[in-house]
Amino acid sequence: MVADKVNLADNAKNDTALTIVASIGGNEYPWSDARVFVSIVIGGLLFTTFFGYEYLLEPGKLFARKFPKVSSMLPLSLFHKKDTTLLTIVALSSGASLYAAFYFISIYWNVAMSDSPSEAGIQLLYYLPGLGVGTVLAMFLCNAYPRQTSHPLLASAIIEAAGMAVLPWAVTARNGAVVNGMMALAGCGTGLRFMLSGLHNVGIWPLRLAAAISLTDFTNEFGGTLSIAIMGTVFNSKWSQYLSDIPSTTLGGAGENLSPRDTQSLGAINALPLDLQNPVRQAAAKAVMWAFISILPIIALRIISSIGLGNVWINATTSNEDETVDEMSKGWVMYDSFLLAAWRRDVKVRKVAKLQARLRNDIADENNATRQEERRTQAV
Repeated sequence: MVADKVNLADNAKNDTALTIVASIGGNEYPWSDARVFVSIVIGGLLFTTFFGYEYLLEPGKLFARKFPKVSSMLPLSLFHKKDTTLLTIVALSSGASLYAAFYFISIYWNVAMSDSPSEAGIQLLYYLPGLGVGTVLAMFLCNAYPRQTSHPLLASAIIEAAGMAVLPWAVTARNGAVVNGMMALAGCGTGLRFMLSGLHNVGIWPLRLAAAISLTDFTNEFGGTLSIAIMGTVFNSKWSQYLSDIPSTTLGGAGENLSPRDTQSLGAINALPLDLQNPVRQAAAKAVMWAFISILPIIALRIISSIGLGNVWINATTSNEDETVDEMSKGWVMYDSFLLAAWRRDVKVRKVAKLQARLRNDIADENNATRQEERRTQAV
């Protein structure tokens, strides 16, 4: 098979255009500026072209007949199952949380708390224990109890959202202990998702796993890139606004050297007298607060998407070959909303119905095999 190089280039240009729009729109240039408008139009056209091309590469379509050796970059048939779309949103939201925590918290410690870059980098380590705890907890949930993916994924979304929701208050209050604690909490929610999302993909698309996991991995990175662009725009706009609210007589000539787009501003802030640094650093803390608030709707989408997910029951493993696994504990997949089915109390009914269908298929396969063996015997 040949890689889908045309759409690969299309997708890269499309992502670049949309990221540029999110970065400069309303900040560097007004939304009515021609450069922003052109970026929006180009990004929209490339976005439409991307999915149109992928549609025509589906089996039986025009490009699939003309280029039979070309493998689709993003098979649209993946979206025939709603959980693919929901997992994509979950990955996008999780990427936004991950990138926001690693990038903008360092700005908070640098500008608002006057830490050096090395000290700010050390503060990011509070996110790592959360990731570790989330990963270990995911191993327990997948291998011991409950060996399911739906409600653990919802729990991870709630944990991550809780940490990210408290961060805006913590940064504007300049409470370092709470900031570190919420970083660890958000990291725990993010770490929980890694294994659970992958196993859910295994259950939904066991024969197309590479395409399904590639889609969620790409969306995770794109969500992080998009969130950084949005947060950067909001931060720059808000800091400029708050700096303009500080009387120029208070800052004197040093106010001219403060710019949210200039890394040399850190030196300008440090050069101010201590009694003048506080309003500038408080302005930076408020700007970081609004940057985190700007991505909370994306974080909330993960909770909504997790509610609509189906469920995958993970096979129980046995170390002894003589041990048998009960049929009801084998790997199952529910494509409807698991939480809705649990609320209706018909999860077991669905599993029993699917078990009966599997047994009927097994009996039919055994009968077919028996008839084929009889025909071969008669032929001999």
